[in-house]
Amino acid sequence: MKVTCPTCGDQEVSPGDVLARVCVDTHASEYHFTCNFCDATVVKTCTQQILEALSSLKVKVDFWTIPRVGPRVHIGADITDSDVLDFREGLNDEERFEQALSDLAW
Repeated sequence: MKVTCPTCGDQEVSPGDVLARVCVDTHASEYHFTCNFCDATVVKTCTQQILEALSSLKVKVDFWTIPRVGPRVHIGADITDSDVLDFREGLNDEERFEQALSDLAW
């Protein structure tokens, strides 16, 4: 089957060298392959029609879902502008930075 690398141009690959992916939640589709010449991974979005054509060529199609993240719980006082400025200054102070690293419990 013919694919196109944006750097190297058109080339022939076998269907086993292409993988299509479909997001179950958004129905967004893409396919990817590794260029035979520059070894780059090329990812291209595709329509339902292209996805069906790839599937008919026996390209493997993976389905995935957006990971669910539980509610975030914030404990402690809100971060203030002063906290942000103090943090910024601390990044430029090597001694203070080293002390902060040593205070971490590993």
